[in-house]
Amino acid sequence: MNIRKDYLEKNCTHSEYYSQFINSEFIRYVVNFIGEKNLERSISPNFNDIDLRYWDVIFPPTGTSAKMKKLGDILTHSGSVCIAKEAARQFLSTKK
Repeated sequence: MNIRKDYLEKNCTHSEYYSQFINSEFIRYVVNFIGEKNLERSISPNFNDIDLRYWDVIFPPTGTSAKMKKLGDILTHSGSVCIAKEAARQFLSTKK
């Protein structure tokens, strides 16, 4: 597990850090909510061409807040978006 300090000190990547909070159910949830076709059509590596209002309402898996606290972090709105977008990246990586 990578703690928040590892991420801030660049001892792990953004993807490595936020992927810790993702499971297969959450990936399916993100894909179903955003839409598989929308994710596949995105040309932005950060999905910035998909309206932020969709990402804003996705909540990470149950227990994420407690897990983040153990890693020296707190669950924020922007953290939730990072987790959701990482789930989308993981989904697309399985499609290649």
